[in-house]
Amino acid sequence: MAEKTKKQQAIHDDQEDLNETVAELVAGNLKRIPITEKEQKELRQAAVDALNKDNRINIRLSTQDLERIKEKAAAAGIPYQTLIGAILHQYASDRISASI
Repeated sequence: MAEKTKKQQAIHDDQEDLNETVAELVAGNLKRIPITEKEQKELRQAAVDALNKDNRINIRLSTQDLERIKEKAAAAGIPYQTLIGAILHQYASDRISASI
């Protein structure tokens, strides 16, 4: 049988994770963590903000960097543009920093 592609492996791993989570839920081992109304409102706003993509940019990357990004995105099972957008969002939100 042919070796699984990185994307197929990522999908398989995600399915295994989901199966484990469902088993834990059914067994009663998972508990809901209550959040405040303020936290819920902030999370909703963050979701709206994350989905509001109304600007386009063009960027030049080296072939090597783009290939690495594509490989990492494939391993995660997401489009490479989504990965780039997520990284930029984390940087803009001060969740990660860059050493330049």
